[in-house]
Amino acid sequence: MSTEDANNSRLVTKLRWAVETVNGRLKTWKYLSNKDLPNIWDLICIIAALCNKYRPPLRTSLPSDCDVARQMVECAAADNTVQHRVMSESNVKRRSKIWRGGIPQSEV
Repeated sequence: MSTEDANNSRLVTKLRWAVETVNGRLKTWKYLSNKDLPNIWDLICIIAALCNKYRPPLRTSLPSDCDVARQMVECAAADNTVQHRVMSESNVKRRSKIWRGGIPQSEV
């Protein structure tokens, strides 16, 4: 995976965590276990409203949330200095280690 793809994947994971947390809360309701209900969407809306009214929020917003999001986007767009170093220094990318019996052995 390229550095850009890995950074984008981390951003998506950060966002998906919040979505999956809400999905997990909704799935605890036994009424949603039958997927063949004709009015399943109506039940989901009602259960979501009940969760919003009577359960505590999963997480409250913090003043620093926007700063954290901005920093993540900036870091995702930043150059990978380690990758540049490995690509520019030929002796670094040729070195490898093989683990045998828990003791690393150099291989050139």
